[in-house]
Amino acid sequence: MLLRWILLLMSAAVCLAQLSSRNELSNPSQTATFNGNDGQCELGSVADRFDCYPEPGASQQGCESRGCCWRAVANATAEVQLNVPYCYYPADYRGYVVDGLDRFPDRISLKLKRQTPSGIDKDVQSVTVDVYFYLNDTARITILDATQTRFRPPVPKIPTRTFTGSLLYNVTVTQDGQLKVYRLDRSSTTIFHANLSRLVFTDQFLQISTLLPSDYVYGLGEQWNSLRRSVNWTSR
Repeated sequence: MLLRWILLLMSAAVCLAQLSSRNELSNPSQTATFNGNDGQCELGSVADRFDCYPEPGASQQGCESRGCCWRAVANATAEVQLNVPYCYYPADYRGYVVDGLDRFPDRISLKLKRQTPSGIDKDVQSVTVDVYFYLNDTARITILDATQTRFRPPVPKIPTRTFTGSLLYNVTVTQDGQLKVYRLDRSSTTIFHANLSRLVFTDQFLQISTLLPSDYVYGLGEQWNSLRRSVNWTSR
């Protein structure tokens, strides 16, 4: 049986797919307090880049004013050059830190506290991340503002339930914000891996970086076109 997983990302008022049509965010001039440097900008692969300037109008000056790294992509096709972010967070960037971690028979609950501004918009300062053991082969992950109730898309309506029996997967969370869901098989295949310290959760924008075992991702987030999502640094 293939392991299924459900990821629910609840934003403030506008989801990532909708923001792609906006010209600017509500507070694009917010300045981050960290400093990117050449040593921290050298990543192992362009796949490790986490977009620091997702809204239109990115420039080297604007990027570096946020303390981020600016690097063009050399020796790549035109399509790859357009999709790979030139402006990205340095390797030592930590937006959120784990402020609490509780384990229960049916879920794992984390509290995240904003440590460094994202530089993108007005950051949500306190975030709750819950990993529910939904079924023996399904994990449900919610990421919510811990201080106030925000808009949640009314569809799809998912029944409320948890599971306390034997699971076909395991969930691990570290104090530095590494969240992993992996199958309990011979290869321990990772189904979902997110670095929560790099989460961007603001009043009008939500961005999370994940490592997945496949390019075939369907139905994640709110969108207007095909069910399959692109994983090539695009919100569409």
